[in-house]
Amino acid sequence: MPEATFDLVATHHVLTLHLGVAGTLFGGTLLAWVDEAAALYATRAADNRFVTFELERVRFLLPCFMGDVVDVCARPIQATTSGLELEVKAARLRADGSEEVVLSTRAVMVAVDGDGKKTPIKFRPGWAARFGKA
Repeated sequence: MPEATFDLVATHHVLTLHLGVAGTLFGGTLLAWVDEAAALYATRAADNRFVTFELERVRFLLPCFMGDVVDVCARPIQATTSGLELEVKAARLRADGSEEVVLSTRAVMVAVDGDGKKTPIKFRPGWAARFGKA
């Protein structure tokens, strides 16, 4: 199966309120953006409520500065009965239109019922194939 491309999930503008003491984007804010993007992607893929189970090997590769535009993108890796594994990356847009990846991670999102217990994923039409499910 060909490797899935990244889908743009969210775009953020780095503002003064997002800066840490080093004058760059606070890592916790970027993590929140990544976590939110993973949840949004999972919600687009299936008719379930999802919670974050794991962010694996988060790597902060480059800083983001005041005024940068940050795109957070995701692509499917695999699905289990109740979980979706995603590759998530955040990239800053440069003035010349190029992108530089500033963070990469793998996220595992788990479908839960009203009591917070794992439940089978109910894929929306066309989404199961993205995760290699027939």
